[in-house]
Amino acid sequence: MNEYETFVKKLLELENNDPLSMALVLEIWSDGNVDLDEDTLKKVKEVALDWYDNEKIDKLFKKRETKKEGEDEEEGNWKDFEPYIKENDEGEFVLQEHERGLTEEQAKSGRRFEGKENIHCDLRLKFNNNDFLIGFTLATPGTAHGINKIVEPDKGKVLLVGVKKRQPIAWLDVGKGKDMFKSGVVEMNLYGNKYKADLSSSGQVGSTAYTWSRFTAIDYGRVKAGKQDKHYKEFFFDGKYGILKGRWIVQGVPSENMKEKGAEIDKRVWFFSKGGDNGTDTNGQDNK
Repeated sequence: MNEYETFVKKLLELENNDPLSMALVLEIWSDGNVDLDEDTLKKVKEVALDWYDNEKIDKLFKKRETKKEGEDEEEGNWKDFEPYIKENDEGEFVLQEHERGLTEEQAKSGRRFEGKENIHCDLRLKFNNNDFLIGFTLATPGTAHGINKIVEPDKGKVLLVGVKKRQPIAWLDVGKGKDMFKSGVVEMNLYGNKYKADLSSSGQVGSTAYTWSRFTAIDYGRVKAGKQDKHYKEFFFDGKYGILKGRWIVQGVPSENMKEKGAEIDKRVWFFSKGGDNGTDTNGQDNK
């Protein structure tokens, strides 16, 4: 427990929560220094309204939302992972669809909604005895009616991906109906399969301050590393639902246009594509 969490815990344990103390809790929460469950946040907000007006409260919630979105989009550096994956290494993977921007009613409905929600995929890999996951963010299907270019790779041969930072192993279980965020589970029918998705209420992991999110593990299973060169990473998947099956390629293209943030920056843009099982990639290149 960090110093902010300790301080907030003491304020919340006070017998009478005064408006100034709860306003201070909201300030700390809006900066992303502590997390609050939905019920606690609601109570804190109600008391803080005797100190701050609605406009100020809204600004704090928007501030928190902006910070959470920034955290979710923060990218890792592939160089940090290269020592941990060697050719012929075996492990497991999960491919999750992450829907954001849902109301509570929409999230619990088990249906898609075309509107403000955004949908992307997260691919997470675990190899050997590593105590962390390696992951990618894939910008597909985009919307409720968008084509998931992983499910239908011929309609989107190359996908731009972002490298995630190290993640806890627990993420392997997200989206499998285990109620990982204690917000509920809902049945989903996607791509001809039946799934049980995990819900995340507003203010929780993967959600914003105002909206819910939904995680569905659309495929998971075993993965084997193939050729692992500096700019070329080959993987062989064996997914339960057959969405990730066979040979897929992660390819890096050097980019001098990326702003340099430090000496160790990875100046590569990464792409994900379905590789031919005969060693020929979707771009026609023979990589045997």
